[in-house]
Order: sequence, then structure tokens, then C-alpha cells
Amino acid sequence: MKNYLKNLIEIIKTGSPADVKLAQKQVEKFWHDYYIEHRQEGQLAFEVFLEELKTFEQIKDIDHQSYFINVLKWPLWAIGEEHFEEWADFLLANVQHPSGKIRQAVVRATEYLIHDLRLDLEYDFEIIRSQGLKFEECKKIVENNKARFGNFVMTVEDLIDRSFEPRFKKYKYISSLPIGVYKSLNNLMAEALLPGDYQKSLYQDFLNGLRAKRKGLEPPKVSQVEILRKKRVAEEEVGDLIELMGCGLSLEEIKDIVYNEDGNESMRKIILSFDQGQDIDEMNRILQIISNAWNYWPHKKLNGLSPAEKLAEND
Repeated sequence: MKNYLKNLIEIIKTGSPADVKLAQKQVEKFWHDYYIEHRQEGQLAFEVFLEELKTFEQIKDIDHQSYFINVLKWPLWAIGEEHFEEWADFLLANVQHPSGKIRQAVVRATEYLIHDLRLDLEYDFEIIRSQGLKFEECKKIVENNKARFGNFVMTVEDLIDRSFEPRFKKYKYISSLPIGVYKSLNNLMAEALLPGDYQKSLYQDFLNGLRAKRKGLEPPKVSQVEILRKKRVAEEEVGDLIELMGCGLSLEEIKDIVYNEDGNESMRKIILSFDQGQDIDEMNRILQIISNAWNYWPHKKLNGLSPAEKLAEND
């Protein structure tokens, strides 16, 4: 199987555009038809791509180099986590390539590398456990991946700082930046590494852990990822409550009251909007849901932080 993929790689590195396209589709077909059913053998076969990283610069031209990077989606999904450092070194080197075509291909490939990392113990536990691993082993995998992710992002931040030029200050948006390495690095950060709140929270947790370690302190008791998760849960619970009870306030109106709150009167206003003469047990359940929302949603007087975030910041 390794030889089969090696032959396809050779076509991707040297063939005509039509032949390259066909070979790329064959790599995709191999992933679906063989790798999915034979994970262990498929992973060994995909390792041939790692060997090719060492001779990447010998590929004859920019087009064929970009063809090669564009097909990395499949080996990255197969063995991205197992060989993270090797892939990361390759991608970090080539996101600084003189060719914009190569840099764009690297940004796309990095999305697949990060996607393959198991970063959430709660979400990924069942997947990891299906491999016969115990909880502590699963926890170790996730913690190791979080460190890998954090170090990767920190390295890109450093590269961004190093490639900055004063002339870039006048550009408000990444899309407006002149074409070049600095713009590609920013695209890498925005599109592949920190595209949403979850990834930003992961990275913030990583930085908080580094700061705590540097000061000889314990890491914060509540992580940013946990705060983000509870914020989403609170939003779902309040939304379900509104739908179930026909509350006089919308979800956005309740969020606005919390954000602009002026103390107990604001909390009372939200509670009264749900008060329909329920028994004490049901009212306590409603109070708990509202309290969770209050604690995990942003408040203007806390500079846009939630009480939980402010507490974690003080820790």
C-alpha cells in the first residue's frame, strides 16, 4: 500500500494538471475505501507522505509543490496527531515561503492538522476510549494536544511579530493587507488556528497555565474552555425555558438586561418574567438556570467579562 501511495505522490509531483487531479482523487479514494476500514495498515501507508517532506524543495516547480501540499488533507486526517511535530515544522517553514500559492495551501493544510487533534476530553473521551484506553490515558492525550496547539499558536504569534512592518499599521482588516508573508501568517491565525471562541479559549487557558507556572502558582481553578461551555449551556437552557413557558422577554432581551444590569433589580426583572405561579421546586429550577446565565454571561460593569471570568482572572 505504501508503494501505491508513493506512485501517486510521484504523479502529483511531476504530472500534468489532469494527471495530478486524477492522482489526488485516488489518494482521497484510498482514504475512504482503505484507510477507514484498515486504520492501522492505512496509517502505516500514509507515513510515506512524511518521507516526502524531507525532499519537498526538490519538487520541480511551485505548481507541483502546491499540488503536493493540497493533497495533505488525507494523510493529516490519518496521521496528523501521531506525527504532529513533523507536520507542524513543515507547515511553519512553508507558510513563510516566497510564493503566495504555497502559503495559501499551507493555511488550508493547517486547518486539517488542527482538526485532527483531540482537544476536548468531554467530547473526545468516547472516541479515545474506543481505542481501549483508560480515562487517565485519554486525559494525557488531550493535555498533550492542548500543549501542542498552544505552542503552535504561540510560534505563529512570534512569526507575526517578527514579520511586522510599520507600514502595516494603517490596515484595519487582514483582507486589506498587502500580499506577503505577514498577511499569510495573519490568515493562518484567523482561519486555521483561532477561528472561533472555543479555540481562543483553549489558547487563553494555555497562556494562563504558562503564567501560573512562571509565577510558581496553581493554574486557574476554572478554565476559559469550561466557562465558554457553561455559557453555551446557559444560553440553551434559557432558550428552552422561554420556548416552554412563553416568557414575555426574548433571549436577546434577557442577555441585554444581564449585560446592562444595575444590581438585584435587574435579576428580579428576569425572574418575574418567568413567574407563572409555579410550585417551589419548579421555581428553584428556574432560579438556578437564571443564576447560571447571570454568572456566565458578560456584564458591562465587568468590562464585558462574566462574573465567572472575573473570578478566574483574579485566581
